[in-house]
Amino acid sequence: MLKTVTNYLTNRSLLKGMGQNQHYVPQFYLRSFSTDHINISIFNFGRLEIYRGPISKQCAKPNFYSRNQEVESAFSQLESKIASIVKKIIDKQGLSIDGEEYAALLSYILFQSGRTNKAGEEMLKRINDLFSHLKPDLANMEEAKKLGLTLDLFNKVRLSHRSPAVETSLRALMSAPLLFDMQPTIIINASDVEFITSDSPVVLFNTYFNGKTKGLQTGYASKGLQIFFPLTPKLMIILYDPNYYTIPFKEDLTYAVKKNKDVRRLNGLQVIFGFDNLYFREYRKPDLHQQFTDLRKRRDEKTLIESMGIRPYGENYAELIHTTKDNAIYDLTKLSFLTVNPNAENSPGVRNWEVLIEHRKQMERMIPKRRSTS
Repeated sequence: MLKTVTNYLTNRSLLKGMGQNQHYVPQFYLRSFSTDHINISIFNFGRLEIYRGPISKQCAKPNFYSRNQEVESAFSQLESKIASIVKKIIDKQGLSIDGEEYAALLSYILFQSGRTNKAGEEMLKRINDLFSHLKPDLANMEEAKKLGLTLDLFNKVRLSHRSPAVETSLRALMSAPLLFDMQPTIIINASDVEFITSDSPVVLFNTYFNGKTKGLQTGYASKGLQIFFPLTPKLMIILYDPNYYTIPFKEDLTYAVKKNKDVRRLNGLQVIFGFDNLYFREYRKPDLHQQFTDLRKRRDEKTLIESMGIRPYGENYAELIHTTKDNAIYDLTKLSFLTVNPNAENSPGVRNWEVLIEHRKQMERMIPKRRSTS
C-alpha cells in the first residue's frame, strides 16, 4: 500500500484531471478530538478566536495534491489501513501491534509530517529565502548582465510550485527506515487536561540540542531527535533517540502521565508548531488563550543560511550553502517523566551512518524511476 501511494506521488501526470477537495490531515484522525465526530473545536491563530466547525472542512484544499481522483483514492486506502492500526492502539491503550503494522505506522507518521500545508509552505519559503540570498550574485554574473537581468528584476521573481506538499510527502514517506532505531512510547494521559492537536500534528523536536546549536537538529537521522504525535485527547505516541532520553515505560511500552503541567507542556508543542489552527475536544478557553500569548513569539521560524566554504568546481569555484530553520526555544527538560542523558554525545550529527547511507542508496535507485514518469 505504501508503495502504491509512493508511485502515485511520483507520477507528475496525476496533476491533471478533475478538481476535488483533498485533506492533508485525515478526517478519521480529527474525529478522535471531537465530541460528536462531526464538528470540532478550533482555535485559529489569525483570528485569535475559538469556535466550532465541521471536520469535513478542516485541513483541506481543492486539488491540494493533484487533480487526479486516483490520488485521493490511494490516500484513502492508506488512511484506512492506518486507521485500523491506530484504532488497535487506542482500543488496547498500548503499542500491541506486529512488526509490519509498526513499519506502516512509522511510514504514516512521517507521511503525515510531510503532507501538510505547513510542510509545503515551509519548503517554498526556504527555497525563496535561499533564492533571495543568491539574487545579488546572480545579477552580478556576466550572463545576467548581457541579458539585462538586473537585481531589480530578480527581486520581482518568486519561485513557486504547483503542489509543494507532493515533494515533502514523498521525501517523508520514504524515510521511515531512518526511524527504526527510535524508541517508541505510548503516553497515556491520566491528568485532568486533555491533549490538543493542530493542522500540523506531528512535531519533530530535539530537546538535547535545543538552543545549543544553529538550526533545529530535527532531521530524521539526527542525534537527539524526538517525534510527538497526539492520537487522541488521552493518548500520544512519542518516538525518541534512546541514547539521549529515557522514559520509564512499562513492559507494554506505555507510561501514564498524571500531572496537568506535563500535558500542558506537551500541548505547547502544538501551539508553537501548528500552522493555522489548533483542534481540541475540551480545553479551558482562558488556558488556551494564555498559552498562545505566552508562546506566540516562538512561532516565528526564520530561515538560516550559512556558507560552508568555497570549493573547486571544474574550472571555477562553487560555494556550498546550507539552509535550515532557526530554533524555537522550548524547554521540555521540565517534563517530569523525561530524563535527558547527561553523558550523551555533545556534538550534533547522524545517529546511524550505516542506515543513512543505505537509505540514500535506496533514494538514488528510486529517483531515476521518478524522472522517467514525467
